Amino acid sequence: MNKLSNLFTATTIFALIIFISCGGKDDPGTTEPDPVAERLALLLNGGTEWSVAAGAVKQDGVAATEWDGFGLKFTGSGSSGSYTATGRPAASEVPNVDVVWPASGTWSFGDGATAGEKDISKIVRSDGVTMAASVTSTKLSLTFTIEDTGAGRMQGVAGTWVFEFPN
Repeated sequence: MNKLSNLFTATTIFALIIFISCGGKDDPGTTEPDPVAERLALLLNGGTEWSVAAGAVKQDGVAATEWDGFGLKFTGSGSSGSYTATGRPAASEVPNVDVVWPASGTWSFGDGATAGEKDISKIVRSDGVTMAASVTSTKLSLTFTIEDTGAGRMQGVAGTWVFEFPN
């Protein structure tokens, strides 16, 4: 009887050790957050438009106040979507306003170093402009360069643009 009791105790202890060591890191209930999905959620801003503050748009480091009141609303899923711009300056203020920001278009996150991977620090507009993008729940910052190609279409808008959107 004593041997049977010892065998039962040893089996119980062994079973407890196995059950205790199960779970943890391999638990299918816990998953790594998806950085693309997290960045998308921040960019979409809960369906609310991002609006610049007065003097928050700069061209080559100089405030471009004609852009005060400018706003962007992003929509999308996965790693791309569309945008709508509001409050753009009139063509009489910025003759090439569409080169800086078209009234609407599509966007996607940039391509990463590995095939199929996305670089969430870059946004590419449908007109080919690649922007460095930084976004939190309280701020969106977009920086891009319009190259001076010598074409009249770039007159007055060539340079590095920074758009700061506080939320």
